Amino acid sequence: SPADFIPVAESSGLIVELGLAMLGQLRRDLDGWKAKGLGCPPVAINLSWEQCRKPQHRERFLQQLKALQLGPGEVEFELTESLSFEDIDKPDSFVFTLQGLGYGLAIDDFGTGYSSLAYLRRLRCRKIKIDRLFVHGLAANDDSRMLVESMVRVAHAMRMSVVAEGVELDADEAALIAMGCDLMQGFGFCKPVPPAQVEALLAGGLVRPVSPAEPAAD
Repeated sequence: SPADFIPVAESSGLIVELGLAMLGQLRRDLDGWKAKGLGCPPVAINLSWEQCRKPQHRERFLQQLKALQLGPGEVEFELTESLSFEDIDKPDSFVFTLQGLGYGLAIDDFGTGYSSLAYLRRLRCRKIKIDRLFVHGLAANDDSRMLVESMVRVAHAMRMSVVAEGVELDADEAALIAMGCDLMQGFGFCKPVPPAQVEALLAGGLVRPVSPAEPAAD
């Protein structure tokens, strides 16, 4: 599972090559779906600290995006809170570079790092993704429900959309809808699937492209 191999890839430095190879595979998948007349919403790509911390790694990543012509309409990027907030204090911030190129950014696993309103304002991300830790079972947990409600209100006040991660229970889904949560993801909707099954979802209209006014699907 990703929880097993990604830490190994990061500690060994292989995550950099893995990320570049993944972009190539994504380009091939998108081209294949396009050839069949299937539109796809922007694909969310997780970035690791190892991919962002060295100038040469950042440059290779940007060159690969350009070479493959993966534009802002096709991909967006997810970063953890700690990675995002450490990066924006650098003069050559990778976060701001990606934003300057028009790519959408999301703060992943929101609530588990060291968020501050000042950093959120500086980041100007398009969305936050509330960590499963706060989402799972929130309908039956007053503390979790109040925390998530607060996160949703703050994000919306800052013109960001909100994604709830790890939604598995109908009661949690109903509570999130009542809060005004914009998007949800989790095993309650769909487990991770290979590209062939993604193609079937696209063909069946279960996943669709979004208009510029709508948030991207996850």
